[in-house]
Amino acid sequence: MLRYLKRLENKDLSLAHSMIPLGSCTMKLNATSEMMPITWPELANLHPFVPQ
Repeated sequence: MLRYLKRLENKDLSLAHSMIPLGSCTMKLNATSEMMPITWPELANLHPFVPQ
């Protein structure tokens, strides 16, 4: 049983054994449909009460 668990541990990917590209999940390309609301004046402009 111990050898089996050790073999499973060796198959596991971790920072101790390899380089994992951190932050790759947040660097996805956004779809155009998701970016469209940013161009709407209702959402693109600053809040009216923000000091100038």
